[in-house]
Amino acid sequence: MTIAMHTCRGNFKSAGVAEGGFSASSRPVPQLESKDSLKKKIEQAAKYVPLENLCLSTQCGVSSAHHGNKVTPEEQWQKLGRVVEVAREVW
Repeated sequence: MTIAMHTCRGNFKSAGVAEGGFSASSRPVPQLESKDSLKKKIEQAAKYVPLENLCLSTQCGVSSAHHGNKVTPEEQWQKLGRVVEVAREVW
């Protein structure tokens, strides 16, 4: 079983609900990150946490709230696909 923690400043209907820290989470949510960008972030995190203890999360683009975020179903599927691609290549 894998357990991950997502640290976000709020994404209810794509609206930030808190301030300070986590500046990366304030970028526009629908933007699909490149595989290279994600891999670089994984490499950076792996300097502090063993790679086998890391994972990817889609939370900031695939909402768990009833009202969701301002992303289309197609954008959500693209984001999920990107996570799968990168995970297969990294792990």
